[in-house]
Amino acid sequence: DPAWGYSLTPELLAIFTDWSMSQPSRSFGVLLPYRLWLDWIALVAVTILAVWRLHAALRVLPTRQWLHSLRELSPSALIAAWAALLVIYYFATWPPLIAVCWLAAAILIYSQPKVGLWLAAATIPFYSQHKVLSLGSYSVAIAPSTAVTLCLIPALVRRRLQAPRRLDRWDVVALSWLGILGIGALNVWHWLAYWTGLLLLGVIPVVLFSAVGSFASTTRDRRYIAYALVVGGLFFALIGLVKWMSGGGTDVDSVRRLVATTFSANHAALLLERTLFVALGLILARHGRMRWVADAATAIITMALVLTASRGAIFLGIPIGCSVMLLSGWPFQKQRMRITRHPVFAAGLAATAVVSVLGIALIFWERMANVESISLRIELWRTTLPLLRDY
Repeated sequence: DPAWGYSLTPELLAIFTDWSMSQPSRSFGVLLPYRLWLDWIALVAVTILAVWRLHAALRVLPTRQWLHSLRELSPSALIAAWAALLVIYYFATWPPLIAVCWLAAAILIYSQPKVGLWLAAATIPFYSQHKVLSLGSYSVAIAPSTAVTLCLIPALVRRRLQAPRRLDRWDVVALSWLGILGIGALNVWHWLAYWTGLLLLGVIPVVLFSAVGSFASTTRDRRYIAYALVVGGLFFALIGLVKWMSGGGTDVDSVRRLVATTFSANHAALLLERTLFVALGLILARHGRMRWVADAATAIITMALVLTASRGAIFLGIPIGCSVMLLSGWPFQKQRMRITRHPVFAAGLAATAVVSVLGIALIFWERMANVESISLRIELWRTTLPLLRDY
């Protein structure tokens, strides 16, 4: 049934029919396509007008002196400014105040683009801490990393105008992603969802990729981005551990699973899994005090990852990820690759992985040995095929 779905049985049909006959007649408003287009045209027009007048104001105001003053701020003053801005933004719910926070962030990032790049990387795990902005009859959720990336655009435009460079093959690959998503416009039935997806899955990643290429040209700069990724994942893991130890999480198969700031333990496991291997890479690449810091961060992230009780992460992600790092020799230098490929070293790593997986399996045996959810998923896939065939 096109209105009630595939689960309508004769008994439910009788119930719904009796209910609909007892309800007074009512009319439902329909959002016509031309109204949607008018809203977007008005939004684009207002944006162009605002950018035009802002450009005129910047030509009059002493912006160069202001930017020079921002660049000359001490690290403590800069940290204090960002801390105050983040606190205000965290509690802000009024759309104009949120917009003011974005403007302030764009100004700070314009003076220190690398700081914006680090923030964009560090806030990736906190996608669910988004701000919802209503645009007429519809709304859009802007995640922290998305907001920071949008605030990077003015600095990125300035860098490209001051130091233009030719596109390399990786730029072409990134831009082709937008082209692939653009093909979807040929068969769109829900334009709002399409534009939202194009922004979050296409424009934002390409802008972030371009910012990395523009503001992180050296190995040291790229390593700082890796640090930012690990710091964000570390805070995510710490929040999850605090919530888990205070009784939070979700109960599955008599196991309380860590969820952190996400809505699912599997989402948390994916984020922690990615962070774990970046942290492992930093351990292998660093020496001295920074390596001990990376060791501590890796231990905390691993603990949080285990408490998610994700079978995909424990039995697939971690072993396969370690195997890939071992076989590729990354990021070992040539003289170290001989050590990592030594049979004794490989056997020791394999034995450690096997013992770890078996230990985890024993701790969460009821969860790991439950095949009911796997059977349910297989049944779900099997019953999906007739729906696809009928469609």
